[in-house]
Amino acid sequence: MKMNMTRFSLAIGLLVFGVVLVHLWMTTTLSVELGLSVERRREQKLVVISKERKPLCGDTTARKGEWKLGTDSSGVERQIYEPDECRYHQFSGVEAAKCLDGKKLAFSGDSLIRYALRGLNRIVDPSFNIDPAYGQKEFTDTLTHHNYSYVAHYKWNPCADLPWESLLEGRWDTYLFGFGIWKMQRCFEEPAKFQTTVKEFAAAVEAREKKWGWFAMHTLPWTKCKSELCVKCYPPVRQQLWRSVSTTSVYCSRNNTRDWLVDTHEMTDNNFSYEASHDGVHFNETISSMQGQMILNWLCGDWLRTQFKQPELSPSNTPPGDCAMQYTPGDKSLLSEAEEIACLKKKKKHLRSKKKRKKR
Repeated sequence: MKMNMTRFSLAIGLLVFGVVLVHLWMTTTLSVELGLSVERRREQKLVVISKERKPLCGDTTARKGEWKLGTDSSGVERQIYEPDECRYHQFSGVEAAKCLDGKKLAFSGDSLIRYALRGLNRIVDPSFNIDPAYGQKEFTDTLTHHNYSYVAHYKWNPCADLPWESLLEGRWDTYLFGFGIWKMQRCFEEPAKFQTTVKEFAAAVEAREKKWGWFAMHTLPWTKCKSELCVKCYPPVRQQLWRSVSTTSVYCSRNNTRDWLVDTHEMTDNNFSYEASHDGVHFNETISSMQGQMILNWLCGDWLRTQFKQPELSPSNTPPGDCAMQYTPGDKSLLSEAEEIACLKKKKKHLRSKKKRKKR
């Protein structure tokens, strides 16, 4: 009997000892985890505070900065681009839908602006996608988030040579245009021709007294191009010239102000963006989403000022180029003569093969 009692006491003692050990282990582990969690929250909070200390950018012109890990206004973590001297507001889906509620937006141009439109729409509806069958055509979508909705229309017009007057006569209240990449290769003659096209286009749109803006060509990571035509015709010096010709032509048609410009070329001129391109022309979701955020900062400037009484950096009124600069037929694109000839040869070869395909 005594032996059984001793064994029973020993078993009880071991059980109590085990319970105490488990309790100590759980308490220590939980404390460590809570400590790490608090530390992570502190670090995240510090990132948000450091961004909030910067004023909002007064416009959406190109600004030097860096990509970093941050959060949008709802606390969702994501990669964002932050300029050195200011910041773009990072819209949550609800904020974007509130700002755009009831608006009828029209986008027209090439695939660069189409990707940016997709990035904008996915902020409101992450499941949004563009049917490949309509990529180089015309389509309209209604985006809804809770009780807010807006309409976004896209018209494919990469050379600004398709009939677009009906677009301006439609029901749209805000327009964003962007073309130029095709002008560098498939439907372009020379800088003088491109300058004339943009000036005439801008003057015609301005005469309609519509709210409109210009989406400047982003930096093309041309060494990742899949085609030889792209490699020959998209080197940095050529990109810079076409971007300057277009933004200066629009600037001079808009009474010398820059509140109409959405320029992401600094945002895409870095290794992070280079790695995010699969074809030397377009970017992945991270980059196009940030381009969508910049478009929202342009579209929702007044809404932001009303909702958030935050300091704002003065808009830049530095001219993107000389309004008196006039290219004449025969001017080249600042490439060496050998590079120009190589590009022209590839363009001619491309056009010949295109004609043969049409005949078939």
